[in-house]
Amino acid sequence: MHRNSLAAYDTLDLSERARAVLRVFVESLAPLTDREAKERGGYTDMNEVRPAITHMTKANPPWLEECGTVVDPETKKHVRLSRPTAYAMTMLKKPAPVVSLGLVTDAVRAECRQVGEYIAEQGIKGATHSEIAKQLPHIRPADINARIMRVAAFNAISVLAAEVRGDEEVWHITGRGLVTLGKEPANHWHVDQPNHAASAAQQAATAAKE
Repeated sequence: MHRNSLAAYDTLDLSERARAVLRVFVESLAPLTDREAKERGGYTDMNEVRPAITHMTKANPPWLEECGTVVDPETKKHVRLSRPTAYAMTMLKKPAPVVSLGLVTDAVRAECRQVGEYIAEQGIKGATHSEIAKQLPHIRPADINARIMRVAAFNAISVLAAEVRGDEEVWHITGRGLVTLGKEPANHWHVDQPNHAASAAQQAATAAKE
């Protein structure tokens, strides 16, 4: 990061640890869980980041805001997703945060968002590579898999073990994916919740027998 960009954090009315944690969130192109902030910041204990995140969320005005929940892969519990507030970005003289899939160009980002939106629209049914390619013909066939993999790398979509349709894996939207698309996970089907995963697997098994 440029020296002037780093210096901007020194002007904030926050503790040194909070500034460092805030920088992790600002540098991320997508919301983070407390654990992800810990890992990206190079910390070894959740208590090194969690108090700072909570403080910045409850501050007036807040530096971070909660924007959804996802299932933590270690605890299997729903945990918060947080992102910098518009106030924080203003104080740092940076553009306000926007919904992003963490990609490098507007064109690629748009195509990946379309992939995520299409999969989300399918709900419990999900979508295969071929189905996505058919519904989004403007994306070059050679790029479809790359777009799917980029969205998957962000954990916005995932597949269920042993679920196939026509010999292809079936992709489902995750809670994180819904948050990224600006949707409330509580109001939409997503694969993270155990009962949702089970229902999708059951539907796939029924379809395979037909």
